[in-house]
Amino acid sequence: PVACGVWDLTQLLPPSAPVVRGNELWFYYTGTKYRTRRAGEDEKSGAVCLAVLRRDGFMSLGAPDTQGWLLTKPFRGAATKLCVNADADEGCLLVEVIDADDQVIAVSVPMGADDVRHEMQWQNGQLAQHAGHALRLRFTLQSARLYSFWFEDQPAS
Repeated sequence: PVACGVWDLTQLLPPSAPVVRGNELWFYYTGTKYRTRRAGEDEKSGAVCLAVLRRDGFMSLGAPDTQGWLLTKPFRGAATKLCVNADADEGCLLVEVIDADDQVIAVSVPMGADDVRHEMQWQNGQLAQHAGHALRLRFTLQSARLYSFWFEDQPAS
């Protein structure tokens, strides 16, 4: 038996490319109810469907109720700002910058929002002060998901 209104029950024909709309990716695809339609079954066996995904949201690292953390591999600091795509609307995300001696040299203001492009602010220390040095980032999450992070340079004033 086919669930009423389910267009993509048996087959999906994927889209060629997503449509970027604001902070979302829209995927139009074709879905079909039946592999072969039998007598008495709905004549409308397929439809164009829409799947929506947050931008850069193909996967995430999350910590549900308990606290968890992620430590990056060492990298050479060069950028002046750190941006994240994260959902911490019901929790918290905190970033610490760690130097080659395993010392915390900067701590972010905790993020408590759902944002695909959040610029981290610093409650002590600054990322830009350590350009050219070996650094790591420690992301601490609780009731939050981290989708991605990246670095950008501040425009020259």
